[in-house]
Amino acid sequence: MVYSSLLLHPKTASYIATLSNNPRQSILLTGYKGMGKSTLLEHLAESLGARPEHILRIQPAQGSSIGIEEIRSIRSFLKLKSNSASTKLFVLIHDADTMTLEAQNALLKSLEETPVNCYIFLTASRIGQLLPTILSRVERHDIVKPSNEELIQYIRTINPSVDGPRVMALSAGLPGLAISIAKDESSEFLELIQSAKSFFGATIYDRLLVVDGIAKEKIRAVDFLDACLTICRGTIDANSSNPKLLAVWAAKSKAVMRSFKMSERNVSSKLILVELAVNL
Repeated sequence: MVYSSLLLHPKTASYIATLSNNPRQSILLTGYKGMGKSTLLEHLAESLGARPEHILRIQPAQGSSIGIEEIRSIRSFLKLKSNSASTKLFVLIHDADTMTLEAQNALLKSLEETPVNCYIFLTASRIGQLLPTILSRVERHDIVKPSNEELIQYIRTINPSVDGPRVMALSAGLPGLAISIAKDESSEFLELIQSAKSFFGATIYDRLLVVDGIAKEKIRAVDFLDACLTICRGTIDANSSNPKLLAVWAAKSKAVMRSFKMSERNVSSKLILVELAVNL
């Protein structure tokens, strides 16, 4: 379903339409990396009448976390609210799951005492990285993917010459990623997708060379695991009628998921990626 200029699953379109008429002060949009959560969040703020000077955007720098000082800036921003009852202020926190523990604790105060006509909207790919106390203070919506057929039709309106099946294979049917590919936009995640694709087809030695370049930054290492999982999902979707290939890629997917679980236990990023490189 095309909602305004966005392609959304009917469930997500219905949710956004509901919010446009009855906004919540604190929401969390969740879904796989590449789903288009940030674009949707920006659209939602715009539909609620956000003006550029009334928006505070917080997002991690490449390969970094969101720190406590960035979150503390929210309270200062919300204090700028004018006496006009119609003034709306919006805080958009993209990739909130990269917040440090200290930053998350600092955010709780703002979530608990959000002024009238002020809104705090978040996106996250890994909700397990967020404190339960934060999750209890926001309304969560899991973004649902549109169908592959709808997505192919949509990206062809953007780029008529696009190779739909190839884009779907590269993006694993993730709308945000597919649209970026169709627009020929560069992004760090697209680069990681290409690295992950090569990683699966490389020798152990070459995989270990890739690990050396990625493991230095924990956030980048986790993003690389996201890219590996995207490749697994895309390959499984494309080979649903081939039991032998399905078994192979299901095993690879399980190996990546084991790596994710290790990262949640704060195991060294290099150790995690080395184990994955050896066991694929």
